[in-house]
Amino acid sequence: MSELKLVSPLLDRMSVLEEIPGHNGCSCYSLRHEDSGDRFVVKHISIPASEKQTYALLLSGAYPDQAAVQTYYGTVAEDTKAEVAVGQKLAASGYFLGAVGCQVEPKESGIGYDVYILYPRQIPLSTVLAESAMTGLRAVNLGLDLCEALSTCREAGYLFSNLKPENVFLTASGRFQLGDLGGQRVDLLRSAQ
Repeated sequence: MSELKLVSPLLDRMSVLEEIPGHNGCSCYSLRHEDSGDRFVVKHISIPASEKQTYALLLSGAYPDQAAVQTYYGTVAEDTKAEVAVGQKLAASGYFLGAVGCQVEPKESGIGYDVYILYPRQIPLSTVLAESAMTGLRAVNLGLDLCEALSTCREAGYLFSNLKPENVFLTASGRFQLGDLGGQRVDLLRSAQ
């Protein structure tokens, strides 16, 4: 298991239970709050995923120096934080798994940032499907909940672009929620045409 830095204040009083496989500079960990026993998942995003990306930006001439690259990565980290805030706002509808919190930290060594996003632990659809057959009623509820979530997202001005079983979660109440927003602002898509 790779080591997770328990950043303060976001991950205070948390203990790591297990690492959940990730990719592209992103890793996830299952956590438990030491006082309440509540379970969470923290998503750790490393910006950049590797030093090679920094070297590529410098060698290609895209940025003149390391300070400019650091500024660029700061923008990427702030965009990620803004996306988390949108997800938290959409969570009020009940159809999105909103983050409990988000914290951005400069890398301890090198250029870039580490972003930590804390979510309540829910059961991903991929696990539900692996462990039991989908009943007809549950399939209908899944369809209705996803349609409502996508509609809510669209009404808020976003196009959800990351729909896959790993980003659909089953709550204790039996409702399906979308997580990991990955949305694109509709107004930006229109201006790109």
